[in-house]
Amino acid sequence: MPAKVVSVGNDYYVFDASNEKGDNSVLFISTAFHSKYLIPYVIDFAQKHPNIILKYKLHPQEYFQEAYYWNVFKNCKNVQVLKGDVDINVLIARSELVVLIFSTVAYETLNQGKKLAILKEFDYMSMEDIFEFPNVYLFDSLDSLSEIYTKRMDVSDVTFFDTFNQLKFRNLIENI
Repeated sequence: MPAKVVSVGNDYYVFDASNEKGDNSVLFISTAFHSKYLIPYVIDFAQKHPNIILKYKLHPQEYFQEAYYWNVFKNCKNVQVLKGDVDINVLIARSELVVLIFSTVAYETLNQGKKLAILKEFDYMSMEDIFEFPNVYLFDSLDSLSEIYTKRMDVSDVTFFDTFNQLKFRNLIENI
């Protein structure tokens, strides 16, 4: 029997960023597997741009290592280590650039029309479905991250997440 996909939306991933004031920060999205690749870029960028705030967002699996990360970045006064205290969509909305290797945060970033830098390490190819989207930049050198930060953000109408459509959902359920 053929299947039919019907998108009814999901409010969880939809975020209205219009009330958030940008702070021109760079948001790094860490995971237990990606931190060793990201850390040198955080330190280098922090030293080259001491007036730009860098937010290093830990994955929940890394929360118990918060003190370790604060120690790693102790000489970088513009780096903040964050756990889950602030909603990820708020962090994205306030940032100028989001940096990661592989994460669903990439889709949330593009959904908000923000710039996304993907470090070409480890499992980054798992994100290849978005490489050609506006505001997506792949990088593998320290200097290229600074260049990406200064690039103008393109207007984008990329939508991965829509609000929940109750009427569509009811129609779907009634026609099963």
